[in-house]
Parts: sequence; C-alpha cells; structure tokens
Amino acid sequence: MNTRKLRIAVAQTSPECLLERTAEKMVSYVAEAAGKKCRLVVFPEGCLSSAADDPKRRIDEAVETLRRAAAENDIYILFGLFGKDDGREDGREWAMAVDPRGKMIYKYVKLWIPNGADRAPGLFFVDGVPCAATLCADRWLRGVEELPAFSGAKILFELSGNYADEWVSDLGWFWYVPRALRNDAFVVLANQPVSRPAEEYGGQGIGHGHSVILAPDGFPLAAAGFENDKLIFADLNIADATLEQTKKRSGHPVMSGFWDAGRRILDGEKIVMPPHNTLPCPEAVINVAAFQIAGSRDIDTNADRLIDSIGAAAKHGADIAVFPELTLTGNIREDIEGADAARLNAAIKKISAAAKTAGVTAAFGTPYIEAGRRYNCAYVIGPDGETAARHFELNPSSDGLFERGLSARSMWFYINGVPAVITLGNEFLWNELAELASIRGAMLHLHLSRRGNERPGGVLHMRQMFSCLASFKNYTVCVNAAPAGRSSIWNDTGRYDKRKDIGYAGFWPYFPLRMAEAGGGEDTLFAEISIKDRNRHYEKVVSFNAQMDSWYKTGGEAIFSERDRADAAEGPGA
Repeated sequence: MNTRKLRIAVAQTSPECLLERTAEKMVSYVAEAAGKKCRLVVFPEGCLSSAADDPKRRIDEAVETLRRAAAENDIYILFGLFGKDDGREDGREWAMAVDPRGKMIYKYVKLWIPNGADRAPGLFFVDGVPCAATLCADRWLRGVEELPAFSGAKILFELSGNYADEWVSDLGWFWYVPRALRNDAFVVLANQPVSRPAEEYGGQGIGHGHSVILAPDGFPLAAAGFENDKLIFADLNIADATLEQTKKRSGHPVMSGFWDAGRRILDGEKIVMPPHNTLPCPEAVINVAAFQIAGSRDIDTNADRLIDSIGAAAKHGADIAVFPELTLTGNIREDIEGADAARLNAAIKKISAAAKTAGVTAAFGTPYIEAGRRYNCAYVIGPDGETAARHFELNPSSDGLFERGLSARSMWFYINGVPAVITLGNEFLWNELAELASIRGAMLHLHLSRRGNERPGGVLHMRQMFSCLASFKNYTVCVNAAPAGRSSIWNDTGRYDKRKDIGYAGFWPYFPLRMAEAGGGEDTLFAEISIKDRNRHYEKVVSFNAQMDSWYKTGGEAIFSERDRADAAEGPGA
C-alpha cells in the first residue's frame, strides 16, 4: 500500500492485577483507537504482564484476545508482553505486533536482560510502511535502536517501562529527539505511567509516563505527561520521514562499511573479524577548562582572546583549554568566505606558540583551507606547540560552505597518555562516532559546537544531542559558543553506580553525570577528570548482543584501525 498518511495511537497504560483484566482494558483502547480511525495502536513494554505462577496457557489466551480485537477492529496492535516462553521457567520480555487480520507479524525478545535473546529484530510493516521496535534498555544497542532505519524503517517505536528516575525533566525526551534527528524518522515512545501501588498487581509501579509521538524534526506531534490510562494519537505524513541523515551516514566513505556490515549481519550473514583490542589507557588526571565565548568578526581579535584564555587556563592549573566551533571567525558566511589561508595559518601559529608557553593543550574550531578546499576544522595544539589533531568535519552543512572530511583517524589525539577524540558541528548527529571511539578505547571526547538559536527549541535539541554523545562510558566535554551556550562536561564512567553521594549535582542512575553545565552567555567551566580504567563500553554491548560483535569490531577498525595505531605518533593524518 502506498501510504501517505498514517494515523497512530499510543495507549499510556499499566497492567491490572489480573492478566484477563489487563487484556480487557487493552481491547477497550484498541476499540477507541479504531473509533478515531487509527491504523495502529501501541502499548508499553510489559503492558500485558503475567504473574510468576500464571501458566503459559493463560498468556496465550490473552494474546489471542488481542489478535481477535485486531481483526474485529481492522487495526494493527504493537504491544509489550512479559510472560513464560516454551521450555523456560522464567519470564521473558517480548515485543509483538499483530496485523488487522489478527496475524502475528513481529516478535522479538528483549536483549538487555540476563539470559535475554541474542538476535536483534528486523522490520515489520504497517500498511506497507517499514517500522521497527525497541524494548526499553535495548535502546543502548544500536543494532536494535536504529540499524533498522538503515534498512528503511520510517517509524522507530520504543516500548518501555522507564522508571521515574529515568525522566530528566530539564532534558525531556533526550533519548528520543536525537534518534529522530539523526535518522530523519518518526520516533514513538509508549511508556508505562505512574501507576497504582505496586502491591495491587505485583509490578514496580514507578513509571514516569511521558509517552510521545515525535516528528522527524524532533518536535512532538502528541505527548502525554505523568497520567495513567491516557490515549494520544497523531497523523504521520510518511513523506516527512526522508531518512536523509541515515542516507548521509551510510553513504559516507568512512562509515559506509560499518553500516553495510550491520545490515548484512541483521540479514543473517556471518562476518569474521580479528580479535578486538581496546586502546590501553593509563590512570591519569586531566584538568579541563571549557571557554564558552562568543567571539568577534575579526580573526586577530579572536586569536588574541583565545591566547589570553589559554594563559588563564594555565593559571587555573588546566591541562587543556577547549573552545567552540569556528572560534577564529564566527559563523557568518561572509566572514568565513573572506578568511584566507594566510591569515588563518598566522593565527594558528600564534596560538601554537601560546600553548607551548603555557604548557597547555588547546582545542578550538576554525575554517581550514587545504589544496584550495575549505573545511570546518577542529584543531588540537599540544603543550609542546605541535599539532596533535586536525580534524575536518565529516558531516558539514549542505549549504556548500565546507567540504566534507574523509578521515576518522584525524579525530584522535593523546593527552597525559589518555586516548581522546575531537568532533565538531553536525557530527553530533552521527553519534556512532562517539560510540565507536569509545569501543576503540577513547576515554575523553571533545565536541565543539556553535548553534542553538537557529530556531525555537534549538538549544534544547542541542543539549539533548550533547547528553547522547556523553553516553559511552567515558568523559565528554561539549563546548558551545555564546550566546546560546549551555556547554557541559559529563562523566559516564559510573552510570551503573547507584550511589547518590558521588558529588555531582543532577545524578540519575541511567544517565551520564553532568559534572558542570553553563547557562547562556559567556562563561567558563572547570572540571577535574580522574581516569582510572580503560573504556569498557565494548564489553557491555557485546555481552547483551553477541550477534553484533563483528559489527562493533568493524566500526572500531573504521574509527581507528591497527594500521592507524602503528603510525599514530606521526600526526593527525590526512
């Protein structure tokens, strides 16, 4: 079917005390959604939950009730189920989809639990529209969360039972908005609400609700709050799901092999890769100074400001001073086009001398002209005054101002012996760069930005992007220019440490720790980063999804190969 519009509904509801009562309630939502001419109704993770002593027969009967409801109401149903599986004593989490004939068209078992499944799910279709679903914490497995978009999924669903302490109020849908933006796809969250007391039905009773239907631009088409038993619905214009960023990511020479390998593995192909070796990392302390400055339209004035700030960082005991994207010129097109190579190189030479004098590493953004081509560049000068990294943005804006970079090796540098990477600009839309760098062993990630005020909601979207970049078991420093600001420093090395007394404001157990965050306007953030171990992100994701092991290894090689490691001391590469 050539679907142009698709009306869908999300039922934000929780299980009842008896399986049959839950099924009856779900059927009532199916009828209500059908009455509103919806083609699909979505329920949260574990909405159809059985008690530990429920025989499998009762679970099958409840599922059969939903299948009949789909057929009687001519509607698709996507729902989460918790119950026993054939030949198993313990319960499992399922996502299931039923078509308007009552036929089961999609079924997968949650991976992110002990003894979960291994195989990541593929696509299912709603009136011909390719879709995919994620169960809650499987969002941390890229093969489940967004690889289906690279196979054409235009709607990415998540069925969750997210706890109350997974809702970070000032960042809202921080897992979901970035997913929509980096794939140009619809994203739908069906989450369990704050429900009745746990003793009434044996569940946890601590969901936070906030189910949402997001357009590809990251803005809600419909949303709920904390309410229990609420139906939201929206009309999706399927043509809006262009998958444009997905196409750019999969078509880039640096990343094409990675995404192609993922699709092939998802289709059942076996890819053999050599053993994975995470880059070693010594114990180290790095003092960071992040300068949230606005800058002027003059290159020399901006260079002098940067040099003064490097001196201030040295007086504060900082090892590295980090500045925004396009520090030397600002982001006005006329100024960037008017910046010639001679003036830019002279400014960089002055900054290099200042870094050497201060004994401080300096990271900043600048246009860079090489062989007559202009690039958006992230520059790192070491404390010896030498170039430690010169990285050209892989995903520049499509306005033709900058050429695209063609190297991921150029992201890498070392500070105090610690493997680190630097990204900038629209690369925060490609957060696989951050994840694969962590898989390879990066313990420090710098991201330089100059955005946020382009449209309403832009600052929040930027901050949500920052939080996703910072979710891969390392430290992340995101520096954005004033006046939008909201630069931030993050620690994700202890996400699963449940202690509340770790010394950082705004601690959530399922979210990276914000060590510091600026407001708008000019500001400086300082933080001491204490690195005690190598990055263990690779072990975590493979332990829950061994099927994709070769995929992660492929990405690790793409981002920093063994050959790159051999000549890493020779500079940033081309």
